[in-house]
Amino acid sequence: MSHRQHGHPSSSRKASGKPASKSSGKRKSAKQHSNAHTHPKIEDDLPNPRQHTYFGRDLARTLRYNAEKDIETVLADHEINLLQDPIPEVSSTRESKNLMNTYFLIFDQAFFCKLLGKDLKKRIVIYDDHQNDASLGYYKDGIIHINMTIQDRTGPLGEKQLAVLLHEMLHAFLDLYTCNCSKCEKRTADQGGFGATGHGSTWANSMIYLQKSLARQVGWDVDCGVERGVYTEMNASGWQPRPEQFERWNIKSSHVPQVKKHHERGKHKKRPKGSACVVM
Repeated sequence: MSHRQHGHPSSSRKASGKPASKSSGKRKSAKQHSNAHTHPKIEDDLPNPRQHTYFGRDLARTLRYNAEKDIETVLADHEINLLQDPIPEVSSTRESKNLMNTYFLIFDQAFFCKLLGKDLKKRIVIYDDHQNDASLGYYKDGIIHINMTIQDRTGPLGEKQLAVLLHEMLHAFLDLYTCNCSKCEKRTADQGGFGATGHGSTWANSMIYLQKSLARQVGWDVDCGVERGVYTEMNASGWQPRPEQFERWNIKSSHVPQVKKHHERGKHKKRPKGSACVVM
């Protein structure tokens, strides 16, 4: 899949955080956000953080912290039961949308500080593309799109669609809250930037922990496409992650494709305006 964090690990502040200041709605200047040390932390601005304001790597740390929290402290009993129960069969776009909307709220509560429910007005569109079944879904213009046709899958359709949903919710979160000052816009995949496809190190560092957290709660195999997303970015931008990164993302070195470094390091490339998920 391809795509465009509750409290911080270094903070003991509760998820509700402190109210945003009166100027919270104003965007900081590019000069103020010239490096990671001057970026604010999203947990300090909860429950009303500013969009396009935070350093990507800080967001990844916050997401990891959320993913590693005891989920029983975040979700209600009925939500935990939904996670642990078998996923219902999905045979229509209506059934799929109902399932996605239910789990969207659970994922938003558990991982994304309940922000996406406020930010994404339309939220989810279910489509059925038989001609392009390699496309699992995408995020664009504030809407998550999920395909009904997923041929190459090992489990029920609903399970696979939920993995796509979490993948795309991460793209949406990073797209909405990552700083877009001129310097941050120029960051490459290995510098915490979006990269050519939205699957750079910040995305991978976040996705692997969200995937692990979901897998601990459910009774089915969760594959949110970390390996495929990283390979997609490598092929698109020439990015070559370090061995320890592959290990962190559970990608076996023997599976890593050789990519030609056809982009100059640090060369400015606008962030992707959306994301397209391919077979995971």
